[in-house]
Parts: sequence; C-alpha cells; structure tokens
Amino acid sequence: MTAYVVELQQKVTLVKNAWAVLLTDAEGRQTHVAQVAQKRFALKEAVRIDSPTGEALAFIQGRKVLEIAGTYDVVDAGGAVLASMAKDFKRSLGRSTFRVSVPGMELLVQERSEARAIARRVWGLVQMVIEIPWFLPIQFDVVRAEGANASPVATIDRQMKLRDHYRVEVSEPALDWRVATAMAVAADAFMNR
Repeated sequence: MTAYVVELQQKVTLVKNAWAVLLTDAEGRQTHVAQVAQKRFALKEAVRIDSPTGEALAFIQGRKVLEIAGTYDVVDAGGAVLASMAKDFKRSLGRSTFRVSVPGMELLVQERSEARAIARRVWGLVQMVIEIPWFLPIQFDVVRAEGANASPVATIDRQMKLRDHYRVEVSEPALDWRVATAMAVAADAFMNR
C-alpha cells in the first residue's frame, strides 16, 4: 500500500540541476511542496530543498570533498540530521547501491535490475563516441536492511523524457518526504550523472 508519492520533475537550467517536488498523499491529493537545487561541478555536495516560497526545508550535505564512496547527511533547516546516506562502492560496481540511515530504520537502495545496470554502464562507454541518451527507465528498490527479511519501503523510478522525472512511491509512512526526495537526488548523483 502506498503511503505517499514524491515526484521530482527536472527543470532546465545551465548551472545547476533543479527539480520541482510534488507530493501526492494517500487520498490522491497532489501539492507542489518544494524545489531542489544542486550546483553542477561543486567540489563538495550541497543541495538545498526549499519550499515553493524559497524557505529552506532541508539540505543534503557531503561530508568530504570528492570521495569515491561519498557520505551525505540530510539535515532539516535547523541542522538536525534526518538521515545519512552512503554509497556502497563495492556493490555499486554491478548495480548502483547506497545505504540510508534514518531514526529507527536502516535502508538499502539498489538498482532493481543488474542486467540493465550493466547495460547502462556499457551504454555510457558508447556515449563517449556517439552522444545518444539512455531512454530506458532506471529503477531502484528501497528495502529495510535489517535482518533476513528485507521488507520493501519504497521504489524510485526514473523515466527518461526530455527532462529527468523521478517518482518515489513510499509504503512506509514514517519515512519523511524530505528523505524520500533526497534519496531520488542521491540516486541521480550516485549514478555519476
């Protein structure tokens, strides 16, 4: 059962990645709740999640400058940590994978299909010669990492259109929508896009 859905719709800009964030509740009501801005070519990640009026709601902050297995904190406007995210470098050699720690939950976020993940990497090599974009969806599963039963918490689906569009379907109501938004941004960033 879906508790809520977060959609990130990319905006076209030259110097930053930017998305409008729409939240759909369990009753189907959709609201524009935020905008996300990520500077391109930044040495240390710093992503803002702002309300539609420009008020800071949360930040995604890299702990170090340019690291292979990056660790990021999602903090609210007051500086309280909502979640920590870390790329799992070894697992990401096959499928992009990262871990998310939120109060009371340890989550694993991993590309759904290993075959598609490997094909996407091969396609990246082809793109070095011929600039043809990847048009197949990129899908992630978010599961609890505790114990043998990896129960589903959310899914992240990236649809390639003229602009990237992320849809995060969350089945765990305790997961803060700002963290769900940050996971979609991280999925984009951890794929080295």
